[in-house]
Amino acid sequence: LSNKDKLLDVGFGRGDQLEIWRKIFNVQYICGINLSSAEVEFARAKLSKYVSRSSNISSPNTSPSASRRSKSRVDKVVHISQGSGTDIDFNDETFSKVVSVDSAYHYTKRVDFMSEAYRVLKPGGKLCVADICLPKAPSTFLGIFFLRLLCTISGIPRSNMCDETTYLKHLKQTGFINAKIVEHLDNDVFIGW
Repeated sequence: LSNKDKLLDVGFGRGDQLEIWRKIFNVQYICGINLSSAEVEFARAKLSKYVSRSSNISSPNTSPSASRRSKSRVDKVVHISQGSGTDIDFNDETFSKVVSVDSAYHYTKRVDFMSEAYRVLKPGGKLCVADICLPKAPSTFLGIFFLRLLCTISGIPRSNMCDETTYLKHLKQTGFINAKIVEHLDNDVFIGW
């Protein structure tokens, strides 16, 4: 991430990472969408000095001259709203980066999110997802049973609990190139839980 990016954060939760994208990575234009209206309001209150409440905000699709006129306001503002990760309400080729941290496995269907992320990314744009996928698909009755139980308890759609090979296949079928799993966080996340 850099100050040249137009970033879309899908499923930003309570907004913690929005401030990180802005302060640590110096991203100047950040839009966030979240399905939960309660989390949007929480994030607006928490980040009130950065978040625009205006419904008349300049979008990433404005003309270059309009962008220059509103630059000082955009430099200090994060735009967040209620919205769906599987039906993203932005024009094609709007963002240079799309992120979804710890939420894409909840989207019905995650492959629809991948397709929408591809649509709103500019050519050469990047998608980064911290997500849950299985190292390999369960093959025993007991493994399949526990996976279904986990999905039922957690509210994760069963179709989203796929193995790494299928996950990468979905990304490639959507149009992404050079799709790869960069890091496994299993020990950092699940062991303590």
